[in-house]
Amino acid sequence: MITPGEIAHGIAGAARIIRFDARVHDWFDDSLTAAKRSFWGAAITLPVQLLLDLVPHGDASGVTLGFDPVLITLDHVIAWTLYPLAAWHMARAFGLGAYFPRYLTAYNWWNTLQLLLLAPLIALASYADPDSRATLLATVGLVYTVLYAGYAVFIARVMLRAQLGHAIILMAVDLMISQTLAQLIQAIRAGPQM
Repeated sequence: MITPGEIAHGIAGAARIIRFDARVHDWFDDSLTAAKRSFWGAAITLPVQLLLDLVPHGDASGVTLGFDPVLITLDHVIAWTLYPLAAWHMARAFGLGAYFPRYLTAYNWWNTLQLLLLAPLIALASYADPDSRATLLATVGLVYTVLYAGYAVFIARVMLRAQLGHAIILMAVDLMISQTLAQLIQAIRAGPQM
């Protein structure tokens, strides 16, 4: 189990990342235990993901999609495991494997905080007028992607001590995995097209 104090410590470190505080490097423990415990962020954010699935949303054609807790849970688990596995192999290939536990710890707590902060904005945008909802959500998505990319590069540079090129590769793979997974889940939810 993880203690409330450890959760608070992780979230506080994530808040320092959001401020681009490079001194955050020493905030997180550089151990496999800390990295493993940071996956509690997945358990913390799963209810948020499930609640977000309850707000009005639809596919690109405007068809409203129903609540699917099994698919959302599966998506959440894959999202929280696939990139860390890929990043582990990339970090080792870049000769940065020794720094990976601290990087993963910071990355997971940052992901936890950014989802908790973004969820209300997504929920509010989902309740917008149907005519403007798609545009609003697309704008939020674009701003989020740009910010996400910047923070992902920052975390790799500070926590993993990655060169800029390596940090950009990690960020690109992260975004590619998340976008591919989102499209796959959307396609499953939409069902077969006639």
